[in-house]
Amino acid sequence: MKQEVIKLKSRYKDINSELIQIKDNKYLLETNSEYVRLSRAENRTIYSIDLEGGPIIDVGDTIQGKKIKSIKSQYVIEFE
Repeated sequence: MKQEVIKLKSRYKDINSELIQIKDNKYLLETNSEYVRLSRAENRTIYSIDLEGGPIIDVGDTIQGKKIKSIKSQYVIEFE
């Protein structure tokens, strides 16, 4: 399997964020953003990640044709 890398755009030129494939439908978010805000549901499940300068990554969003199924701790994004 060739490891896919999805680059995410920030409105700040010095912020680099990307999703790096770690399994078939699981990607690890890597960023040099100093500020990352997580939004959680009442049951503590992560439903959103807000990176410095964007983008905001929400469960249910689509990135490059892939729909986000879940966000796990340590910034693992799982697609459907």
